[in-house]
Amino acid sequence: MGVDLDTKKPFVSVAAGALTAATGLDQVFPLPPIVHWSLAGASTDIFFRGMDALDSELIMCAIGGAVGGFVLVYMMR
Repeated sequence: MGVDLDTKKPFVSVAAGALTAATGLDQVFPLPPIVHWSLAGASTDIFFRGMDALDSELIMCAIGGAVGGFVLVYMMR
């Protein structure tokens, strides 16, 4: 009766991007914050499927992370 997180991966990637922005981890390396948010979103896909290949699902999760970080930063203003 567990939750299948693989089907909820886009939502998890948005949450990962928002969490990266909320905790300040987007300031760790001297890169724009959107890069950190995208990497957080892409890491959820890598966590669930492993390091297979660059495909549309990985890119969708990276975009989801960027959206999550952007929305959180915009809401905190």
